[in-house]
Amino acid sequence: MKEAEALVAAVKKYKVPFGVAHTYLGHWTTRFSRFIITSGLLGKVRWADSYYLQGWLAGLTEKQGVMQAEWRVDPKRAGISCCGGDIGTHALMQLRYVTGLEVVATRGFLETFVKGRMLDDHFTTYNELSNGGKAIVRASQIAIGHKNDLGIEVNCEKGTLIWRQEDAEKVVINLPGQPDRVYWRKEVQPNDGFLKNVPAELMNEPTIPSGHVEAFHDAFARLHRCFEADVRAYNARKSWKCDGNRYANVEDGRIGMAFIQAAVKSSQAGGKWIKWK
Repeated sequence: MKEAEALVAAVKKYKVPFGVAHTYLGHWTTRFSRFIITSGLLGKVRWADSYYLQGWLAGLTEKQGVMQAEWRVDPKRAGISCCGGDIGTHALMQLRYVTGLEVVATRGFLETFVKGRMLDDHFTTYNELSNGGKAIVRASQIAIGHKNDLGIEVNCEKGTLIWRQEDAEKVVINLPGQPDRVYWRKEVQPNDGFLKNVPAELMNEPTIPSGHVEAFHDAFARLHRCFEADVRAYNARKSWKCDGNRYANVEDGRIGMAFIQAAVKSSQAGGKWIKWK
């Protein structure tokens, strides 16, 4: 946490662009989801379920010579959390980015199902949001059958939004008494009876033709392109805006660390509510 706070201080002092590789923010449909929720098309956020499920640590993978597993379960290298710190932070970022809301209090439950493992392989938190709504942020690395199953469901006053990283070409909208609306990347049409005007910046964002699947690498490329634009502007002494709208910034990184710290503290206290900023 001290290192994260030191990074924030350094970025503010030297006024430089700083990006955190939360890749899933680079999906066009993630940005489209953010527009739908933050513009109020579905009303106030009541409840959200943001999750990241994997199954690759369902056994003692770290004892099988898998380097990626070895360091993640080692407290000396991974810190105070494995599952939460590794992928729970991605679920938190997706929640914050899509809803535009902050977490103000957390109840955490960190569990270790695989015997002999020192850190959590299953991570569950119940959270209070800055608008008074509630959200669960959860992650698991012992969910056999799941690969990189990151997703979010946002239940609002007027309807529900559903997005999944493993099916990231679309956003599903559920409205009362109506058929599901499925919005496919590159096929979105403004003023369709639900959508109103969609920001030109979003509609003009370069994407490949619909039917050709964008995926992880395309999301990464979009983040890198946006970050590169700010770095080039900085080097040319032009204006730039590292505000978290196009990629995660240093403050997002600090918040992720603070979230894990609060979740661990709560879990150690039997699930006690922990307020944090």
